[in-house]
Amino acid sequence: MAFLYMSFDLPPEDRIHRYAEVALQIVRDLRTVPGFKAITGLRSPDYQSPEVVVVVEFEDEQQVRGMLYGSFIEGEFKRLRQCGCTNMTARLYRASPIIPRA
Repeated sequence: MAFLYMSFDLPPEDRIHRYAEVALQIVRDLRTVPGFKAITGLRSPDYQSPEVVVVVEFEDEQQVRGMLYGSFIEGEFKRLRQCGCTNMTARLYRASPIIPRA
């Protein structure tokens, strides 16, 4: 099990509708990647921060590495930048061997 962790800041309010369209297309794209298992989007509960965190679970680490070091993430981040998102990061995480999965 491996996780693609992505974070970015939302665009200005006047571009939020375009962002929503792009974000939904990115979710559809991610669901077609071999090994995809689940996706979760996170925001602060009081919306005081513009940051969005997206965690995508895959069957194994190699699938995430292929996305990080290939053109997939670069292309998706380009689409997000075009609609006004900023401060983008993408990282690979795997499950902790110490903390059991519930």
